[in-house]
Amino acid sequence: MDKPVIRSITVFTDKPGEWSSRGVRELVDRAEEIIRDVSKRLEDKGYSIWTTRITLPIPPLESYKRIDKIIGELDKPDHLVSIGGLYLEKIDTGFVREIVSRGIYTGLLWREVFPLDKVTDIFYELGGIDPVYTTRIAVSLLGEPMETPYYPLSSSLHGWGIGIALLYPKQLMEIYSVGGLEGIRRFIDETHRGIEEVLLGSYRLVIDHSISPWMDESVASLIEAITGERVGNPGFIEGIHILNEILKDMVDKHENIGGFNEVMLPYAEDSRLIDAGGGGLIRARDLLFYSSICVAGPDMIVVPRDRGSLRSFIKASHILAIHLGKKMALRIIPVEGRPGDRVRLGKFGEAYIIDY
Repeated sequence: MDKPVIRSITVFTDKPGEWSSRGVRELVDRAEEIIRDVSKRLEDKGYSIWTTRITLPIPPLESYKRIDKIIGELDKPDHLVSIGGLYLEKIDTGFVREIVSRGIYTGLLWREVFPLDKVTDIFYELGGIDPVYTTRIAVSLLGEPMETPYYPLSSSLHGWGIGIALLYPKQLMEIYSVGGLEGIRRFIDETHRGIEEVLLGSYRLVIDHSISPWMDESVASLIEAITGERVGNPGFIEGIHILNEILKDMVDKHENIGGFNEVMLPYAEDSRLIDAGGGGLIRARDLLFYSSICVAGPDMIVVPRDRGSLRSFIKASHILAIHLGKKMALRIIPVEGRPGDRVRLGKFGEAYIIDY
């Protein structure tokens, strides 16, 4: 069996000597050197690499007033870049717009009380300016950062390191057709050991084995193949549970694992989910329901730009995260239009608007 595609190589950086354009420039330069080294090592072993990323630590609050100058050093067309996270208590929509309008990603964090109205305002207002802006932010529903190669909720929490994410739904479907669930389990186990063999000892390693889609590399199609249940049917959730149990076993079995390590169902990144949304088979509330056992959270959901409904959905997502007591993120895209309309989302292509 061929090696899986490396969805992303993410360099987690140390803190800069100073939070200034020069300090950040030095971090970015070193991160690029590491990306070149890691890419060559993996490619020499037969892996192909889809994206490269640079994640910074969370900036200190006192640096926020200089953030417009600092982020000038982060605009790297060859890599995705995350500023590491911003605390909602100290920012507003204009502040976030300044970040995301330059193509930079960030998680929205908070400390004491979930700022429901501010979160609603940010998504609502940015969605009205340019829906693509909302694809570059996610709110942490428990307020906490996470060290993961998956964006936007990605922070460097422990200094220099390498994060690895994988793109392999089609491969897992082929493996399932021959070797069943045990075949999937063995493949993920072998993949983990293979990446460790290449990189461990040279870098602090964080592998996130989450099964995540990119359009025709559809996680929803994989789950349908396992369960025989169409997305939107009650039995579909069993497939999420089955795959999550396999991933949980990997976390229990191996070191050098971090991030989410669960099934991911980002609506506007999965062609099967998009088709289901266009056909009226799923709504935003269905994806929130799936999040009850898929704690990466409701992600890339394209909904009508209605402030009241948006606020209610964000509140419900927060309540679910509190109830589960697990790290979840929400990325929601409020756009002008009605359910069934198609909208363009930049590099994500087109997706149907779905009802709340």
